[in-house]
Amino acid sequence: MKEFRTCPQCGYKHGFHIFFKETEGKLTIGLICPNCAQSYEPDWIVNNVTNPFAPKESKRF
Repeated sequence: MKEFRTCPQCGYKHGFHIFFKETEGKLTIGLICPNCAQSYEPDWIVNNVTNPFAPKESKRF
């Protein structure tokens, strides 16, 4: 397999959205089909991230 672009569940052929999930102190990246909402978790782990869900200070000019 060279690409994972088509959803095996519904056949949608235009790629996926991504989602982030925090599990056991690790941040993982998953794929979700924008057509049928089937999700796939390919075991992609994000390293060296400091709490991406924390509110950020807004910069005013």
